[in-house]
Amino acid sequence: MKKFISLITLCTFFLLMSGTTVKAQKEQGQISIGAGAGWSLIGGLFSAISGGTNTTFASPVWNATFDYGLSDNFSLGIAFGYQTMGINYVDYWYTNSQGTTVTEDFKWTLSRMNIAARPLIHFGHSEDLDLYAGIRAGITNWGSKTESSDPNFDEGQIKMGNFGFQALFGTRYYFSEMIGMHFEVGLGAPYLVEGGISVRL
Repeated sequence: MKKFISLITLCTFFLLMSGTTVKAQKEQGQISIGAGAGWSLIGGLFSAISGGTNTTFASPVWNATFDYGLSDNFSLGIAFGYQTMGINYVDYWYTNSQGTTVTEDFKWTLSRMNIAARPLIHFGHSEDLDLYAGIRAGITNWGSKTESSDPNFDEGQIKMGNFGFQALFGTRYYFSEMIGMHFEVGLGAPYLVEGGISVRL
């Protein structure tokens, strides 16, 4: 946690300093499309609790963004995130209502899909570097599914939704006129850190 707080502090420092050293980079009408993968706290917890014959799994947070420059310093965009995690149970046994011992393998999967708006404030006026901060606010839909090797098992699915909010700090660096990379740090769901490819149009 201390390293995470230090990273956020460092990003904030660079964002504040950029306002005094360079001008705004984002241009009105510019479109930026991003695709990347992130790490989340809940995914990290699932990956850490494996034990015995039971194994846990967690995918990265797959993330996609579309940002449109409303002015040189402000953009409005939409973001999509998806992640799955769960537990594989091997040779799980129980006694049914007839007193028979049943042994089975089953898999419990938890998934979440986040769709949100993201207004961003941009700092800097470099052809290659874009520093920004903003929020991500929208809906997170959760799904739970259980699968079993027992043919008599009634597979169940549960779905629910809730409001999701994230404060984020990020930077993009472009290697060419169109192609670059980005890195973001977030406070809140769906990820703590995320990075990937950015394309500007």
